Amino acid sequence: MSFLNPAALWFALIVVPIIIFYLLKIRRKEVEISSTLLWRMALRDQQANAPWQKLKRNLLLLLQLIVLGMMVLAVARLAFPLASVASGSVVLLIDGSASMFATDESPDRFSSAVRIAGDLLRETGASASASAILVTHQPRVLFTGETDRNEALRILAEAEAGLGEGDWAAAFSLASGLVFDADQPEQTTYIILSDGGLPEKDLPPLPGETQYIPIGRDQDNLAVTALAARVLPGRDTAELFVRVTNYGNSERAARLSISKGNEAILNEQMRLLAGDSAQFVVENLPVEDAVFIARLSNIQADLPLDDLPIDDSAYAVLVPPSARRVLLVSPGNLFLERLLLLFPNLNASKTQPDETGDVHLGSESFDLFIFDGVLPADELPEGQLLLIHPPENDLVVVSGEIVSPTRSRTTDHPLAQFIDWTDVNVFKTKRLAVPPWFAPLVTAEETPLVLVGEQAGRRIAVVGFDLHASDLPLKVAFPILFATLFEFLAPHGIVADPNGARAFEPVPISPRTGTQTLSVTSPGGFTQLFENPSANTLFTRTDELGLYTVRASDGENFEEAFFAVNLFSENESDIAVREQIEVGRRSLTATGRDEVSNREVWGWLIGLALLFLLLEWLAYHRRLG
Repeated sequence: MSFLNPAALWFALIVVPIIIFYLLKIRRKEVEISSTLLWRMALRDQQANAPWQKLKRNLLLLLQLIVLGMMVLAVARLAFPLASVASGSVVLLIDGSASMFATDESPDRFSSAVRIAGDLLRETGASASASAILVTHQPRVLFTGETDRNEALRILAEAEAGLGEGDWAAAFSLASGLVFDADQPEQTTYIILSDGGLPEKDLPPLPGETQYIPIGRDQDNLAVTALAARVLPGRDTAELFVRVTNYGNSERAARLSISKGNEAILNEQMRLLAGDSAQFVVENLPVEDAVFIARLSNIQADLPLDDLPIDDSAYAVLVPPSARRVLLVSPGNLFLERLLLLFPNLNASKTQPDETGDVHLGSESFDLFIFDGVLPADELPEGQLLLIHPPENDLVVVSGEIVSPTRSRTTDHPLAQFIDWTDVNVFKTKRLAVPPWFAPLVTAEETPLVLVGEQAGRRIAVVGFDLHASDLPLKVAFPILFATLFEFLAPHGIVADPNGARAFEPVPISPRTGTQTLSVTSPGGFTQLFENPSANTLFTRTDELGLYTVRASDGENFEEAFFAVNLFSENESDIAVREQIEVGRRSLTATGRDEVSNREVWGWLIGLALLFLLLEWLAYHRRLG
């Protein structure tokens, strides 16, 4: 037996004034009379009621105390432990995403979720089957249909959270498949243990009763949400961009320090309002190989900064430009031709379609092909592709044109963070239907405008509109957008994008021709070796945050490079616990851990209180009669 609202027991003190009312004697007005012979009964009554009397057995008092007791127990939410959480099987979905490393629970949210999951398993009936799914970037079933509680608890104790975002859609698909009674799926109870970082919509319903137990208490967190080093077009210096965000619900002070190797280049104190961001740009950096580290710390050095330390630091890598061969195929585009001259690391050539409009590429190889409004009649060439105002092709479906697309804006894709699209106008664009491996950088309400993607190790970007049908070439966004696309498509090092990787995202590596061995070493010391690697090697073990080292050798020469893996996830850095989540088309309100494992009886108590109140009323009127 337990009380879910024990503070309400203080209402039991109301019993004191009730008893006092029964102890008080009735005070009567004194009147002189000639004889007391006829008033002896009244005299005895007077002696017994002024001013105090001994408490006597009284049916009305007993009934009133019973009613008071029932009401107090109901408000205090009296509950009894359940023999089991569910009458049938139970499926636990345990959040293992990066936000579960928050330390507002002891020792962290994930450990708390595992501990609660273990308690729930102990409370299930011995014959009830139990399953558990760990929801990470790639959800996996920890155990299924398990009736041995000791074995289930052992597996739970070995589970570990990951540093990426949880794939809840895949987890729900797995959970829906763990229905052991296909004729009665409602006998399966699904319990979600999470801080609420699920998608806000488009999650499928689960085929049974679903409970949501929130994990976590606070939302105090500051994060480095962007860090990138780059050489801007036409400049012989580099710059470093950093953004810090306060995801907490109160103003916070912090210290931002940035170092280049062992050299400190910025040490700044800042104050951020709740939900606010601050941006810093370090300019005039030398163009040389460099690794930058940004760290947030408490102004009081001996105190922790916030509840989620893993996003308090970030890494960026600067790689000097090296030449890449580019072929521009266009009927004539002065904007593009002049733009390519601004990039010294791009060795650009150009060609035009013949009189019939056919495109002939010849036998030369290029690192990047730019097709402006045209495409070859036969298959596309090997290499990275940039398609501008494309005709119909096998990569994207072009279905007509849109005049004056509305509400064009950049997305939250990491490659779009430096692009300012606020004053760019597009007058006409192709309507594009794109496969899911494409991601939009700029989108309008009717169609995406700028896309990037990767297929079979080849990187592809699409600009859906003719540059002449927009004012983009006259805006600051023009060189920045194409510098971003060129850096994505034709990286100037063996690592395609040394700053763009997030946890569990694959990193393309393009070793030089003739490379015999390629190794990648993680921040924790794990090394993966590739023998005779291809020109489009994918490294997928990005399960640690920090700096990775790439070493390539052709047997005689040795080349070393670096790339950074950072969290950079608003969904994970915003650690506020959601009180409500959307599953299917239904909203699930947070259920307390005690509410799942205890049976409340307040309804019965209210009913009994009303019954005894009725008896007290009958007894009172019978006494009067």
